[in-house]
Amino acid sequence: MIYNKYDDRNNQSGCCDPTAYNALKKIKKDERRALIQKMNALANQNGYHYKAP
Repeated sequence: MIYNKYDDRNNQSGCCDPTAYNALKKIKKDERRALIQKMNALANQNGYHYKAP
């Protein structure tokens, strides 16, 4: 496996750091959820409505 220094599972020294990875994963999920909510609110303000199948 080729080392990727931008992989979130590894710390700055390249060692596996699952605690930091899990924290960052949760933060990214929360940020993504907030962005989707903002996009939905903007779409609703402009007359677009999503209907779930």
